[in-house]
Amino acid sequence: MSIPPPASGPSGSRLPPPVVPPVVLGGMRLQQRAGQIAVDGQVGGLLDAYDAKGNRVWTLKVYDNVREPEIEGDVQDVFFRSMDVQPDGRLRIVDESGRGWLVDVSSRTVAADGGPGKKSGREGLLTAD
Repeated sequence: MSIPPPASGPSGSRLPPPVVPPVVLGGMRLQQRAGQIAVDGQVGGLLDAYDAKGNRVWTLKVYDNVREPEIEGDVQDVFFRSMDVQPDGRLRIVDESGRGWLVDVSSRTVAADGGPGKKSGREGLLTAD
């Protein structure tokens, strides 16, 4: 009897997303959330914030990741490639496409980081628990 691969695992069309360690900033643990279409409206581009007790406090959509229905879904997903704290206290995220994003954790706002990425105007807070 063969066991099917897990539904959330990588497909043969895409390498697994990069492993990006969480970052602690302003007393919050910030980490990428893979996301699910049915729950989050997209896969990739999501940042979760956790308090010191490990409770998720909020989720922020850093960038839109809209799937085209005629193309295999997982090959369109764009995840974080890196996260680091900048000298001005903002969190810089670089996605797999090389676009940079600056997150102000205190105001929960996102701005494109002057590179090829352009803010669509639709980034922002998804949930506040």
